[in-house]
Amino acid sequence: MADGWKIVVFVIISLPTSLGDGLAPVNLTAEYIANGSIRVTWCDHPDTKIHQYFVNILDIRHFYLPNDTHQYVLARTTPNTVYTIKVSSTSITSVLGTSETSITTPTAMYRPVDGAAEFSLPLPSVGYVILKVSKRQVLSFYYGKLSQTPIPGLSVYVNDTVTLTFNRLTTRDAGYYYIERNLEPMTPGHLLVVTDAPATPLITSSNQSPNLDSFVTLNCQSESQSKPINHGLEMTYSWTLNGSRSDSSRFVVNGSNLMI
Repeated sequence: MADGWKIVVFVIISLPTSLGDGLAPVNLTAEYIANGSIRVTWCDHPDTKIHQYFVNILDIRHFYLPNDTHQYVLARTTPNTVYTIKVSSTSITSVLGTSETSITTPTAMYRPVDGAAEFSLPLPSVGYVILKVSKRQVLSFYYGKLSQTPIPGLSVYVNDTVTLTFNRLTTRDAGYYYIERNLEPMTPGHLLVVTDAPATPLITSSNQSPNLDSFVTLNCQSESQSKPINHGLEMTYSWTLNGSRSDSSRFVVNGSNLMI
């Protein structure tokens, strides 16, 4: 069994009939910010007065926003993923127009638990700044100088950048690392994924007392223990019988299910 597991929740929303893109929102932009989020911004079309905005992310997540809202922040994005974002202007009964933009999130660094990792971040030499991982403070700097003792197991080298070296990773070390000043991310961040073995699998059977020549389906249930939860890995399954792979034509594998 390999680590990683994606859960996608589908939300169905009834959207009014479209009237085209003539009165679509303008200046729609998507920006990847240092804490691992995507900030989406737009402006009203100058020739229309809207009722609501309808936001569509990857065609699987949909929601409305009030007409005085011109920004949305998508948190916990998946690494190395193309996000297609559509924003529609709507009246009470119809879609007035739709704008679309896309952005690709950066690739993460993947390292195993108990392994080592090293990476660098730009360090602005301006006043008091904080290095955070997923909103948790790790270090602080004052005009480019380290002003906080590193946590055990973390080595820090400061020049024009700050280089972090982890000698023995735990899942607590995983997350988005970024520099923040006055609660605003300042520089591009870095996603560290710490991989760990999945939880011990639980196997259940569709029939506890099957008859000869009948069908039985076994199901394997487990959970990813890699961090952070938006690591982008996918769970795969490998079934064995008495220590050997179940490659016989008697077995049919379908994801986490094995039909015998």
